[in-house]
Amino acid sequence: MAKANPLLVVKVRRGRSIAYEIRKTRAAKDKAVQEASARRGTPAGYLAYRLSTASPGRDEYLCGPNPLPEDADGAWRALAEAGGELAMYEHLKAGEAEAGPVPSTPAVLVERAPKRQPVQDSLKSAVPSPELLAEMRRCIVAQSYR
Repeated sequence: MAKANPLLVVKVRRGRSIAYEIRKTRAAKDKAVQEASARRGTPAGYLAYRLSTASPGRDEYLCGPNPLPEDADGAWRALAEAGGELAMYEHLKAGEAEAGPVPSTPAVLVERAPKRQPVQDSLKSAVPSPELLAEMRRCIVAQSYR
């Protein structure tokens, strides 16, 4: 293992025995990379990364068509301008915590949805009268013989 990756593991001889020690600096770096990857794998983490200075395409993304909506929170705008990925991530996670968990069934969402008229009623009102259809046919036939 020490030969395969000398930056991660060092071989230490103690008397007759050999011990392998993981280098703390490399382990800490690997842990930070893993945490960042796990964080960026979430919707909040990805958005925070795209708007942070850690993203190489940040300026191009911000110049694009409306990445920040007009009704965006003032605190969110300040965080996006500052470009701190962790601060933006924490702000988004706090907003998710305030919103609460996703309901287990759609029944809660159906109760909140506005009431709509049945499809059959709207289709009946959309169908023109037979007199109007006959007039339309007469006009089409008359134009086709010209």
